[in-house]
Amino acid sequence: MQSIAVDATNVYWADNVGAGTGSVMKVPKAGGTPVTLASGLDTPDSLVVDDANVYWTTGAGSIESVPLGGGSITALATNQQVTYLAVNGGKIFWTNPGWPRPPGSIAVVPVSGGTPSTLVSGENNPAGIAADDSNLYWTEAPSDHLNGWVHRYSFSTGTVTTLASGLSNPASIAIDGQYVYWLTAAQANASLGRVPIGGGAATVLLGGLSSPTSLVTDGVDVYFGEVTGAAVSLVRVPVTGGSATTLASEPQTNGFTQVAIDSTSVFWSVNLSLYRLTPK
Repeated sequence: MQSIAVDATNVYWADNVGAGTGSVMKVPKAGGTPVTLASGLDTPDSLVVDDANVYWTTGAGSIESVPLGGGSITALATNQQVTYLAVNGGKIFWTNPGWPRPPGSIAVVPVSGGTPSTLVSGENNPAGIAADDSNLYWTEAPSDHLNGWVHRYSFSTGTVTTLASGLSNPASIAIDGQYVYWLTAAQANASLGRVPIGGGAATVLLGGLSSPTSLVTDGVDVYFGEVTGAAVSLVRVPVTGGSATTLASEPQTNGFTQVAIDSTSVFWSVNLSLYRLTPK
């Protein structure tokens, strides 16, 4: 079970089980019978939703969609290198890591499909990506794993601004109305950080992490998964920093995949199962 997302009614996920056998599924947030929206997919991943469709990547380098209620699959872009997706304002954005065909880039295509456009080029392994109505935000984790960045791209001016630098392998990213948050994946001391959206001093909110993944925020707290030894945990930290709270923990058998939130609950997938915690 890979890459979960929620809307007002359902939880969506990608079953990434191999070439030609993957699927995109949904289930009511209160629980119930899962519904298959798309099947026969090539290792679907990086799933996101808007008010009309579910979008995902494939192992063959395509970006595809299907209506929230099911129907025909649409290929929005093909022959791409894609790490993560973001959707906003009728457009799909993605990070192209630049391997095996460098350099990396940030690209976009309308949600109805068309010819992809490159917004930013010359990137070195861009990873997590997020969008609001004014900007794109992404992490860049170069091959040395030591001197990573968090960048912002302005839709109105096309200007790229570096918000944070000197990060050790930054990956997952999340935004609220005031800050950009990220997780680093340093082997010995991974961390959670933030920086104001408009720029300013970067702050480490929590250090000493092991293998954090899948960062989300509601503007009050941030939530992520943490793999430590034989356990997989769901963790909450205030956006201002402070003590971490472990909300749930499971033995690790197939690892932690992703976290999603709505106004009342946290959803997470672990060990091939999907869970809901209410209240969050």
